[in-house]
Amino acid sequence: TFHIGGTASRVVSRSQAAAEIAGKLRYRDVKFVKNRGGMKVCVSRNGYFEVEGADKQVKEYKIHYGAILHADNGEAVAVNQLLAEWDPYSLPIISEVDGTVELQDVLEGITLHEERNKVTGVIERRIVGSREAKKNPRISVAEKGGDKKKISYPLPIDTMLLVESGDAVQCGDVLAKIPQEVSTTKD
Repeated sequence: TFHIGGTASRVVSRSQAAAEIAGKLRYRDVKFVKNRGGMKVCVSRNGYFEVEGADKQVKEYKIHYGAILHADNGEAVAVNQLLAEWDPYSLPIISEVDGTVELQDVLEGITLHEERNKVTGVIERRIVGSREAKKNPRISVAEKGGDKKKISYPLPIDTMLLVESGDAVQCGDVLAKIPQEVSTTKD
């Protein structure tokens, strides 16, 4: 066959998990935090849901980091009920504590590049590779209150920053987004 025309692109993964069978839902290795909207956000990397039907049939659903969880552990779910949904185009970095943001080794012109998005007109702040090998860009969130632990999140190249140093963040807030590979086909 002969094909004329541009390019096609598609994201390989789906953006949600829906129950294929009715049954009881169980969380497996799923850690979550509640965001400011009261939604449960998955903060585990290898978690999955199991739905066990009346006939003891079990279906598994991988739950992505950053997914919004729409069903509770132990809940009876119906066929096609939405269990979780996530952004297929990016992997979020999510704060697991309430606290204050501190950007480390994020330096304009060295590890950070600001550029106006041609479509939206919004200035995007992206992490770029540095020739200085000693630079290791990351976001730290200093927990407010009692023991004041500090949680650090590394920032790979191409990560889009959504926060600034000094910002107050709450548990479940998205600090940055890492774009996911999009598979493309070209003629």
